[in-house]
Amino acid sequence: MFCELNQRIRSAILAGVSRERVALSCSVGTFIAFSPFIGAHWFMAGAAVWCFRLNLPLVLLIAYGVNNPWTFAPICLASYAVGRAMMRMIPILCTLSESFVGFDAVCHCLRERVGLDASALWAFLIGGTMLSVCAAALTYIAVRCWWKNHENTCTEQKSPSRLPNS
Repeated sequence: MFCELNQRIRSAILAGVSRERVALSCSVGTFIAFSPFIGAHWFMAGAAVWCFRLNLPLVLLIAYGVNNPWTFAPICLASYAVGRAMMRMIPILCTLSESFVGFDAVCHCLRERVGLDASALWAFLIGGTMLSVCAAALTYIAVRCWWKNHENTCTEQKSPSRLPNS
């Protein structure tokens, strides 16, 4: 019964979409959800859907299903923590703020208005990007494996079971 309902939903929503496109759409949605570029999520989704011909409703569903008001703070804190740990392990990352022209104005604004220094912003950006890449790769693998296993389960349930000869 669950397989029949799932098949109907899949055929209605994902008509003409391959499992490769679904996995890519979920993966891009997860990348956008963990992305540290907070104001650009809509633009990133639109550009990814247009460039890679993905499923826009699925990308937005995953992006805003993962990154919502309940998960926003944990994602930001995890991004900062991962970035700070990476900056400690790879010291060259600490010198990034000095290599970008015009970044001083952003750092000055952050220092005056929020009280953060440039290393906090870089930790957040680096950590968020790394979390985005890792989460997207894991999502792609998980969706492909789930879909393959689920198709096998549904086809096994549809085939008549054979009783052993007694």
